Amino acid sequence: MKNLLLVMLASTVAFMSNLSHADTIFDTGPMTNEGIANYATYRLMADDFSLPSNFDLTGATLQVMGKGNFSSWDGIAEYYLYSDDGGKPGQVITRGYGKNINLTDTDLSFYYWGTVKSLAFDFESQIPVNAGSIYWLGMHLSETYESNQWVYDNALWGYSSNIGNTVYSHEFNLSEWFDYYPGTLAFSLQGVAAVPEPDTYAMLLCGIGLLGFAVRLRNKQM
Repeated sequence: MKNLLLVMLASTVAFMSNLSHADTIFDTGPMTNEGIANYATYRLMADDFSLPSNFDLTGATLQVMGKGNFSSWDGIAEYYLYSDDGGKPGQVITRGYGKNINLTDTDLSFYYWGTVKSLAFDFESQIPVNAGSIYWLGMHLSETYESNQWVYDNALWGYSSNIGNTVYSHEFNLSEWFDYYPGTLAFSLQGVAAVPEPDTYAMLLCGIGLLGFAVRLRNKQM
């Protein structure tokens, strides 16, 4: 009985500590070198995802490339989370600008664009998503929508596969989504397990309390 109590207490501590530790909870894989990429500073791009459990999203990581080592990129990572509307992005659930942006080299290269970069950032606040629901991550890597070729080549969002539901919209026209370059974008999502409702905590603590009471009662009887 004592051992069972210790196991429950250890499991509870581990469970509660995991709630605050962000892990990669979704990953489409690395960018391919098949010549597939799209203009993330020129177009608002989106790809769908679904998770097996309830999570709070904390950030994202994209695989991107750009001419001139991103010399013309303004450093903006504007993100959107959409609901699904029949296989296309639906309502905007939330939007914001990435914080703590970190642009690092990978071991991949992409033709004359050179080294593929890993663009990691945090969301402005945690975003709750439900298990089994389809969502769309939208990204626009610029403050404005540029028509200048040099600027909108700088940066491109890479694809991990040429099979998938990637769509894009020109100049934030959310009523028109196109799939001229369908596929799967190379990105991952970071998050933490969704925080249980207060009554879940109460039941857990109550169960531990009852088990502890049973242990004390048993010890007195021995």
